[in-house]
Amino acid sequence: MFGQKARINSTALNNPNIDLSKLTASESLTLLKGITVRVSLNNSNEIIGTFPIDDKGCITFNFPDGMQDPSNGIFIFEIGPGQTWTNPYLDGVDRTLRAKFTQKTIRPFIYKIIFIVGTQNRGSFAVSGKSDA
Repeated sequence: MFGQKARINSTALNNPNIDLSKLTASESLTLLKGITVRVSLNNSNEIIGTFPIDDKGCITFNFPDGMQDPSNGIFIFEIGPGQTWTNPYLDGVDRTLRAKFTQKTIRPFIYKIIFIVGTQNRGSFAVSGKSDA
């Protein structure tokens, strides 16, 4: 960006002058810090909650009080719900992820959200279970 190293944080998602295709792994973590992720159950579309991504790229959650803990299912993760990002590198990027869980998955749930620098002129998001047994 104009010969200077751009400051990478979540505001870069709305800055069309920042080239996200050259992010390092560390910058990718910084890019996502503080962005919210809405988590719901696939089979019922019941929202579990909205959680911020921490400085390690993770969200941590449990089923809310009064919500039955199913023995297995699929979580749906929506990255930045309700947010519009104007950086062209994110055009067409799928911001909805899915991950299976079972009774063996350790509670609280910990999932790492990853921004992957792609080669097709856009990046992508991925999710990795940290609490899987």
